[in-house]
Amino acid sequence: MPRQRRILVPVALILLIGVLSIPIAPLRQVSASGPAHRTFHLIGFAAQNWNSTSPGPLMTVFDGDLVSILFSSGDGLIHTWYLDVNNNGIADTNEPNSFPIEATSSAFVNYTFTPKIGTNIPAGGNFTYRCGVHPGSMFGAFQVIPATINSSINSASTLDSSSVATVGTLTVDMRSFTLTGSLTVTATNSTTGATLFSKTYAIPAMGLMPISSSSKQVLFGLNVQVLPYALSVEVKVILQGITV
Repeated sequence: MPRQRRILVPVALILLIGVLSIPIAPLRQVSASGPAHRTFHLIGFAAQNWNSTSPGPLMTVFDGDLVSILFSSGDGLIHTWYLDVNNNGIADTNEPNSFPIEATSSAFVNYTFTPKIGTNIPAGGNFTYRCGVHPGSMFGAFQVIPATINSSINSASTLDSSSVATVGTLTVDMRSFTLTGSLTVTATNSTTGATLFSKTYAIPAMGLMPISSSSKQVLFGLNVQVLPYALSVEVKVILQGITV
């Protein structure tokens, strides 16, 4: 009877959203089928910031979400809203900007846009939103999380006289925290180079489970027949840098 041997292939997918050194807010998980419509309410005060907090409320969205900013004036002054992508304190023409929509009273006005990585957002990460009239005193953090995170896998191990390679691509859907992809496991004779086994495995949608306050993981195994061993390739995927 073949003996059972195991090879562990760890994969760490790191989500770096820390330009402002603040944690990612807990997110309502939505269907992986598409973006969500997220609405934020702001009341502007030139001397007290948005919603009288400093900085203003944290806004967290996914790439491709439809985002509605409902804002009003709490002090009777004129306020606008824009996303200062390059953080230069100026509303540049290529940045999401509510102008000419202005808040002048307690009545909320609506500015809706879609943050899209590679279009009006350079990359996932933290940015600063500001009032176009009072940019120095009215600001807050705006986080854009990529809709998916991809990782290329290329792992090689030696098992007695065999070389075992595991290659492929894994994708984490950040809206549903599910993993999909495909992996090919190939075993060759280390001396002759002859292929002993090669198979591609399709990875179905697998949910990542929380393992700490800032990490999720999924662990699964692929059973491979490489005589004289019954080989099990175990894959551990860890997603770090999130609040769960």
